[in-house]
Amino acid sequence: MNDSAEDLVIKILRSFSDSLSVLNSGDSYPVSACSGDRKLDSGDSKKNPAPVVKDRRGCHKRRLEP
Repeated sequence: MNDSAEDLVIKILRSFSDSLSVLNSGDSYPVSACSGDRKLDSGDSKKNPAPVVKDRRGCHKRRLEP
């Protein structure tokens, strides 16, 4: 390997190691499973449930052959 390729490998391994250190640091950030700022205890969710929005990615209509 020439010097520039070795330097690149060292940088990649250092970046990977730093990423693992961040993941293993114990600092956790809460992730909300709900979108929006609705409060469940307000009673609004019981009266009017949110409309279901379907993710359309990957949905393709079949083409009918003529």
